[in-house]
Amino acid sequence: MARRILLLLFLLLAGGAWAQICGRKNLVTTMGVGGGGLIFTRADGPAEIMRGSVSIGFGFRYGLGERLSPAFRYDRIGVRRGILDAGPSRTASYQLGLHYVFWRGDRSEWDIGAGLGVANISLAAYTARLPREGHVGFFALNAGWSRMLSPTVGFHLSGHWIGSNEETISDEDGVVKDATGEPIRIGFRSISAEAGLLVRF
Repeated sequence: MARRILLLLFLLLAGGAWAQICGRKNLVTTMGVGGGGLIFTRADGPAEIMRGSVSIGFGFRYGLGERLSPAFRYDRIGVRRGILDAGPSRTASYQLGLHYVFWRGDRSEWDIGAGLGVANISLAAYTARLPREGHVGFFALNAGWSRMLSPTVGFHLSGHWIGSNEETISDEDGVVKDATGEPIRIGFRSISAEAGLLVRF
């Protein structure tokens, strides 16, 4: 986790340096931590209960005009227990989308966004050396408020919802199957709130 945080900080600073060199002023980067709820779903069976989660997120967007921006976002969400009697489990999602500022004041603004992406699901197994993993596609909705403390640095509060489809998962022995020999298909839904740093170049 510490290495991932350092990598995200490096990307934040590198993106800012690139923007300054190129003379562009419309690049916005965000990094934050938060929490919410994560529920794993199963295509052929009942979903798990929603469990409390912790998350870390990193994103950047580049303004094409005053209000609309293409955006990229990475989220890592973890829970203490997952579906299929799993131990500590997580999702890591990569999202491309559009961001729209619908209200802007003197130093603050409200925004909404939507995106599509892919995510990795990792379910820790108590009886195996390696986790059970799978990849799913998802749709995401985002909304937030930000306030600038200076022309460059500010903070943001945001909310995020992600819903995925269900796909097969695999462990060290191959595709995980149920008692009848059919592959098990797993997905997830999450809702979270985040607070963190915003840097504008």
